[in-house]
Amino acid sequence: MWTNESIDSIAMKHFPNINREATLKRPILYSNWLSKDYMPVEQERLREYVQARLKVLLLSIFVDLGS
Repeated sequence: MWTNESIDSIAMKHFPNINREATLKRPILYSNWLSKDYMPVEQERLREYVQARLKVLLLSIFVDLGS
């Protein structure tokens, strides 16, 4: 993908001493859903959080439909 190539190229140009494999490991995910700060997150932790929120949303929809 051209976006991944651009990210890699720009990162290596401006930060040539980084560990490319570790620093630019995909997917690159950032979120403020798991903490108060916008920071890197693990895909599985984010997936679990979203699944829990979706369950709450679906339950509230079913309760509203039953009323």
